[in-house]
Amino acid sequence: MGHLDEKSILITSGPTRGLIDRVRFVSNRSSGRLGCAIAEAAAAEGAKVTFIRGEGSTAPGANAHVAKLLTVETVGDLAEVLEDLRGERFDVVVHAMAVLDYEPEAFLGEKVRSGMEEWVVRLRPTPKIIAKVREYWPSAVLVGFKLEAGASDEELEKRGSDFMGQAACDVVVANDLDAVGGDRHRACIIYRGGEVKRWEQSKGTVAAALVEVLGELLAD
Repeated sequence: MGHLDEKSILITSGPTRGLIDRVRFVSNRSSGRLGCAIAEAAAAEGAKVTFIRGEGSTAPGANAHVAKLLTVETVGDLAEVLEDLRGERFDVVVHAMAVLDYEPEAFLGEKVRSGMEEWVVRLRPTPKIIAKVREYWPSAVLVGFKLEAGASDEELEKRGSDFMGQAACDVVVANDLDAVGGDRHRACIIYRGGEVKRWEQSKGTVAAALVEVLGELLAD
């Protein structure tokens, strides 16, 4: 039996987009590769995985045996899909998707022609999706992700622990953009109220360590 045998897990992964016009959008840096590694590791340990990925990002391989694969583009799309899934039970939610904090205030339904001297695009805050996740699945083990840029190890641990309290997470994976690239993915896994921290160095080891942590928490 695996660490997550018969457990139902929802994983979000990859980027979101804020649409500007028919051909242009703003987005964030996320390949979805870590989310896929987590999905594959969880499925290998017996979990039933529902996987939501951002448009254009990596999807789990055919051997991962993902039960349901959904694709979204915008933050609004993600909110709608989560609302649709609200009636389903999940033991764990791994919210690894890079959700835009700001999106364009207006979407122009046609392609804006080139040649303008200036084009001002106003941004507005997006809803806090992780708050909706906690509302929809209050008893699930919730894994949140905290991405920083140029933070020291101490700062990263501190911000990850702070985020754990703010978002009511049970586990936080804190990482720094400068330490991510290809399979390299240096990250700090914070859990049990911030008391225990594990540093991992690649997407594969982060995924394996996270599955192990989830098995421990679910067993408790």
